[in-house]
Amino acid sequence: MARIQYPDLGGDSEIRAAADAVGQARNGELPNLYRMLLHEPSLASTWLELGSRLRYRGRLDDRTRELIICRVGARTRSAYELHHHTPLALAAGVSRAQLDALDHTDPPGGLFTDRERDLIHYADAVLAAAVTDRHTKAVLRWLADAELVELTGLVAYYLAVSRFLAAMAVDVETDG
Repeated sequence: MARIQYPDLGGDSEIRAAADAVGQARNGELPNLYRMLLHEPSLASTWLELGSRLRYRGRLDDRTRELIICRVGARTRSAYELHHHTPLALAAGVSRAQLDALDHTDPPGGLFTDRERDLIHYADAVLAAAVTDRHTKAVLRWLADAELVELTGLVAYYLAVSRFLAAMAVDVETDG
């Protein structure tokens, strides 16, 4: 149960406008993450813009993006993120075995390519605030500078999402 109630969507025009923007960007849905953020509509709008940029207008391919988001979700124990991104990862070509392995500290090599392992290790280093030149050099074998910046931003954004979700105890949506 969320730590505070979700805001009333009908009482405030700024909240309603921000809720409508989220709905337009998220196929008519208003996920609980955004419902909670609507307590501060300008924050919800800014959060939406950054998340949309990373998810829909990024340089990273869908498979890489969802693999890394699920790694962040697994490492931060974010049931909410995994609930939302597991189907997206599967649709992008990440296997169920790979998703299950993301829970492990060091995912088994046979399940991931060298590129994927380097990106996973880099994501882990970002999560731990422990990126070294070795991590960066390994990832730059596979990514251009702009993609490295995007990857770093992706990990940082979903770390922030997972921390916000946990702090506010945002409810995972139920199907149906």
